[in-house]
Amino acid sequence: MLTELYDYFGHQRFASLLGRTLVEIRGAFEGSEEVVLMTADKKAYRLHGDSGYVLDTRLEDIAGNVADLMGTPLLMAQVVSSQAAPSDLKSYGEWESSTWTYYKLATVKGYVTLRWWANSDGNYCEEVFCSEITTPFF
Repeated sequence: MLTELYDYFGHQRFASLLGRTLVEIRGAFEGSEEVVLMTADKKAYRLHGDSGYVLDTRLEDIAGNVADLMGTPLLMAQVVSSQAAPSDLKSYGEWESSTWTYYKLATVKGYVTLRWWANSDGNYCEEVFCSEITTPFF
């Protein structure tokens, strides 16, 4: 079961990871459609697109080493979105609209940015959501 607390897209929920310690990350690979972050206090957060409305959402790039995020409290948990294409843009064909969402995480060991890409015909939401998973993952 997913709980939609805070704001609609979950940006405040993602920011609540600040100070938490990650113990596992699932789905952190290019092309993934969801990433699950699991914390030492037995919470899990799912990063994902809204598959009912967005034509395509995927994790496009990972900058940094996700192992640097494990076992140490997070010092940064930030979300930034842009419709401006990154300089290293890969070609995905002709879409009316595209959005890149950057989930930025850091510990004393390192910094990681998860860059998501979503597109639509211009009529649908292209945000990446952060949902807290209340069903036990552990």
